Amino acid sequence: MSGAALPEVMDQLAELLAVETRLVTAGRVTEIAPMQSEKLRLARLYEQAFRAFDPNNAPASARTPALSVAAARLARAATENERALRIGGAATRRLIEMLVDSIKSQQSAGRGYGATRAPSRPAPMRPVAVNRRA
Repeated sequence: MSGAALPEVMDQLAELLAVETRLVTAGRVTEIAPMQSEKLRLARLYEQAFRAFDPNNAPASARTPALSVAAARLARAATENERALRIGGAATRRLIEMLVDSIKSQQSAGRGYGATRAPSRPAPMRPVAVNRRA
């Protein structure tokens, strides 16, 4: 892989990250699994092209503003993707914690007696909402 291919590989990787970010933000996480092999392939190509890129010996086509535009686009796409994955992961962890807490409170409530010495009734499930637009 030559360094001249760097802007093209960067653009392809940025586009794939943008699609993945849109899917995660829309809550369609199961649809990103098939994209992972292509993301890994493009990341490897990017690494190879980056290592081969020598700005002093690169052809004029690789030293154009297209390279800086591709680099900025990839950086922006990677930042947005990381943010969406981090927020999605945090929301998933919080949802699981809420479910576990609710189950624990129902189990402990069913085992004891209340203040009137009558058996306690399980606590109702707490409502849960997930904001996928954040």
